[in-house]
Amino acid sequence: MANIKPISNTNAVYGELLAQFQKQIKENHNTAGSMLPSEKEIAQQHGISRWAVREMLARLAEEGLVIKIAGKGTMVREREERHVGRTPVVIDVIIDNTNKLYANEYATNFLQRIEMHSQLMRRPFRIDCRLADFTGQEDVDREMLRQVRADASVIMPFSRQCRGFLEMLGKGDRLIVALAAELSSKTIPQVFVDDVDGVRQGTRYLLHLGHRRIAMLVPTEYQYRNGHSRLRQDAFMAVMRQAGCIWSDRMVQHTETEYGPIRSVVTQWMQCDTPPTAIFVGDGNWLSPVKVALDLLGKRVPADISLISYDDVLESRVYEPPVTVVRQPIDTAVRRLFETILDHLEGRPEARLQQRVAPELIVRGSSCPPGFSMEGI
Repeated sequence: MANIKPISNTNAVYGELLAQFQKQIKENHNTAGSMLPSEKEIAQQHGISRWAVREMLARLAEEGLVIKIAGKGTMVREREERHVGRTPVVIDVIIDNTNKLYANEYATNFLQRIEMHSQLMRRPFRIDCRLADFTGQEDVDREMLRQVRADASVIMPFSRQCRGFLEMLGKGDRLIVALAAELSSKTIPQVFVDDVDGVRQGTRYLLHLGHRRIAMLVPTEYQYRNGHSRLRQDAFMAVMRQAGCIWSDRMVQHTETEYGPIRSVVTQWMQCDTPPTAIFVGDGNWLSPVKVALDLLGKRVPADISLISYDDVLESRVYEPPVTVVRQPIDTAVRRLFETILDHLEGRPEARLQQRVAPELIVRGSSCPPGFSMEGI
């Protein structure tokens, strides 16, 4: 926040400081969606206690000027008066539960961001969320959609049945947007993270470090979503083939979610005559069992084996060392989702059928050149 003057008297926090923040937020129309300084930063700047700052931020939240986001801080909300008297856009968010795979951090993160960003748009939104089983039969699945009245439906497909239903759909009375899935459909708008680009970034980074024996662990296709397992495997193999680094016919392994099979695969890799010097974990949910397997084998990360993972899950940030990841920019994807919905509902000529979001490589301590020594560090 610019132009907030330091205040020396703690007792003025509910006076001048609060008034300054209120004025800045209300008058600067471009601050919606921006983050305020942290409690610590505000307290240090004004020489007051963090308790007083916390109370001031709580007051701003009660007035609808900001919202508290767990793990991130305090975000400026869209001005409430812009929404007064406006009918909200009703969005029916449908999580494909056909394969009973809903309970994962991936879907949960998207839902949390959808709820958060719905409060920051230029138009009011109401979000309704539900689980649904898809049959792949167009008439049955269409009837399921009609059960909820909405201006648009956002569908996250995790099964072949749901994906097949979306592929066969033509334009209907209601706008339908596929989230986190790339389709061949020419009628269904799609917003998705570019998995192929993400795997290329991660694999090329390991090659750049000097690794030539890189292994990749991916889920079985049944357990995974949208065919992403195959996309990630193919992208990895294409980069390795181009680099002339096809070192084993077992360099890509598919496995189930259980610790046992994952530990078995990692053990076989590390005990072979030419073990990998780096492992690319193709799904963040697999990171924990991979790390446990390496620990049981006495393998140190990154001294003995470099590690990189797709998805910036909690474990990747709390392990020591923290794990290099390909982060899916969920906030960017969700913003594109709302832009897509509004563009199509408002009939804008620039409305795009596909919104492809590039992932981001986050380099941390789990990756280093092969043969790297930890001595003296």
